[in-house]
Formats: sequence, structure tokens, C-alpha cells
Amino acid sequence: MNPGVLEDISRLEAHHWWYRGLRGAIAGILDRLELADRPAVLDAGCGTGMNLLRLRELLAPRHLEGFDLDPAAVAFAREKLGGDAHLYRDDITAPSRTGPPLDLVVSCDVLNIMGLEGARGGLEALVDRLSPNGLLVLNLPALEWLRGPHDDAVHGTRRFALSEVERFLNSLGLSVERASYRLLPLLPALAAYRLAARWRPRPTADRARSDLEQGFGGPTHAILSAILAGENALLSRGVRMPLGSSITVAARKPAGPQFPLRPSEEFP
Repeated sequence: MNPGVLEDISRLEAHHWWYRGLRGAIAGILDRLELADRPAVLDAGCGTGMNLLRLRELLAPRHLEGFDLDPAAVAFAREKLGGDAHLYRDDITAPSRTGPPLDLVVSCDVLNIMGLEGARGGLEALVDRLSPNGLLVLNLPALEWLRGPHDDAVHGTRRFALSEVERFLNSLGLSVERASYRLLPLLPALAAYRLAARWRPRPTADRARSDLEQGFGGPTHAILSAILAGENALLSRGVRMPLGSSITVAARKPAGPQFPLRPSEEFP
């Protein structure tokens, strides 16, 4: 990420409408899908830890784990979670540690940095760790023509179509149970804003800052939060949005014998 972006995210994500909407979407999906009681949970690319904090509150997991490639992100996450989670530096393209079998792996807005195929080996290793019937939940930025300052700020190289994400998950041996675009009600305004921004002077990619602060605060923030809460209620029931600026999917590992874990460094 560009300098300062991680600090911006840590400051905003507890209350910002976009981050709250993301956590609400994941919570709604998990509430409707079969999941083990007190599951073992991993956030792959945990950022500054707010998603892990919400998963802890929501699921009371028996094991909570997160990693991120950025050591500063791991430090932010430790401040939020204390000693309640195994937090460490690692790379989603080639995770180096194993631990107990997992019931849920979550990864939000990470695979856009290296692309799906760039992360295939790492995701195969994480699927190896999933227990039979375990879930992989992903959130990804959608629609390449919506690329904007936030993509530059977080070094995102890809935005995705829903069909390609579903095909990729199927190629990992997973069965897709929920798959939809998100933020459909906001798409016209976002598209107009992002397309208009291309005609305005903007910093070079290495100096870009996220534009997520637009619409944060006051009545606009409350309205956007309410809109996303309504959309999330539909998504939790399996409604599939035809378009949107994000993609959220939940895919399940088939029941059956557990695959062997790859040799790697174990937790102490």
C-alpha cells in the first residue's frame, strides 16, 4: 500500500459505511449457511484486524487466526485483538504456516493485488487446511472499468467479473453456495464519480490515496449505511445482484476425507 493508506483504513474501518457494509454482508451470509459451532477461523490478509474482531464477536471461535504481508497491519490487528488471535506475517500466495484444521477461511480485498492465478498455490494450501464442509468466503473489487484512486492506493492490479471468480473457485474443488455482486444501489453514483475522475488531475499511482472518505460523515453516511443494510438482507437470503462494485462469494469444501496438510512451519 502507499504510505499513509494503512493508517487511513485503521482510522475509518470501524465506522465507515463501506467497511460496515462489508462486515454486514459477511455476517448475513454466515448466518444463513451451515458452519460448525465455535469454528476455527482464519482471515487471510487480515489488514488492520477489524474483520477478525467482528468474526470473534459473531462466531465465538475456538481458534482465531490471521496473517498479513504488511508487518504494520499485523501490529494494528494485535492492538485490536490483544492475545485472542494468532496473528503473524505471511503471504497469501505461499502461506508458510499450518495450524489446526479450519472451518472458515475469509479473505477480503486481497486477491486483487496479485490476481486469482497469482494466488492459486496459496489458496490451494488454504483449501487443504479447510475441514470437510468448511467454507471459503471472499470479497473482491468488481468491474475493471470502475478502477479508481483506491485501487492505486492499495496497489490493486485487478477488478473481477463474478463469473470468473466462480469458475476459479470451482477449479479449486469448491462448490459455490453464495455468489453475488454487491453495492448495486450505489453503482450509478460510483460509476459517474469514477469516470468523471479520469478527466480531473490526479496523483501518480505511487502517491494515490483512497477515495473511500467521500460520503463519510453526517446524513450521507447514515443513508449509505442504511442502503447497504437493506441490500445485505437480500444477499443473506441468496438474492443475486446483477452488477455492483464488489463481489462476495462463499464456497464450500466437499465433505469427505481431509486432504493432508502441506509440510510447513507449525505454530509453537
